[in-house]
Parts: sequence; C-alpha cells; structure tokens
Amino acid sequence: MEKRKLKKGKLGNYIVLGLLICGFAQVAVVNVSAGNYADERYTFSFGNEGDWSTTHERIKEDNTSVYMKCVSSDLVSNAYDAYAWGYDEDTNNYFCSSDKYTFSEGDIKKMTNYIYENGGEWALIRANLNEGSGYTTGTFTGLWSPDSI
Repeated sequence: MEKRKLKKGKLGNYIVLGLLICGFAQVAVVNVSAGNYADERYTFSFGNEGDWSTTHERIKEDNTSVYMKCVSSDLVSNAYDAYAWGYDEDTNNYFCSSDKYTFSEGDIKKMTNYIYENGGEWALIRANLNEGSGYTTGTFTGLWSPDSI
C-alpha cells in the first residue's frame, strides 16, 4: 500500500513540474517580442544648406534601437546625418536621444537610443545634409521603424 502512495506522489510532482516548465516557456516567449517594428516609408528633402527634415512621430513601445534604411538618393555620393529623437507627452518635450548616424544610399543601421528609458512615448528621426558630402541639396527615400527586432 505504501508503494502505491509513493508512486502517486511522484506522478503528481512530475505533473506540477511539467506545468511550471510550460508556464515559464510561455512567459519567455511573450517577453521576447518587439514592439512597433513595422517599416514605414520616409522622404527627406533638403533644399538649402542647414535644412532639417523629419519623419513623423510613431509610438515607441520598447527599449530597442530605432531602425533606418536609406533606399535611394538623388545623387550617388550624397549623405545625411540622422538622430533619433523622442517626445514625452507628459512634459510636451522633444529631446535628442542618440548619437549622429550618417546614411547614404544602401545603408541600413540600428540607431542606439534612450527614448523609452527617458520617458519618451513617441519616436521620430531628425536629419540634415551631411556637410562632408559636398552638396547643399538632396532627396533621400527609405524605411524606418521606432523599434527593431
């Protein structure tokens, strides 16, 4: 009689252990998913030296990098400098939250930033023409997202 009770107790322990493992696996899968990572088109047009161009604001859902891909440029050796900016609705404040990233046609970069960590609910990219490119005007198109995978 005692052997049967012992076996039933072990079986119960294995069932509980299996359920715990399944529960932890589901939590791990949920935490891995990224937020607002769908690519969206942008166009930057610079008409005069010193002009700034921006994407529109998008919701920033996590602390991942901002993603940017420069698809085309009207001039082959032209480049622009981009910065990830955040917007905090509570304080109605825009703030720069990254180092400078230089893009030319074909460049793909994940821009490290601290928008989410500094209370920014929205992200955007501000850019100006790269002074070293030698041009004073230019048009660029590409894709970007406020979060990345």
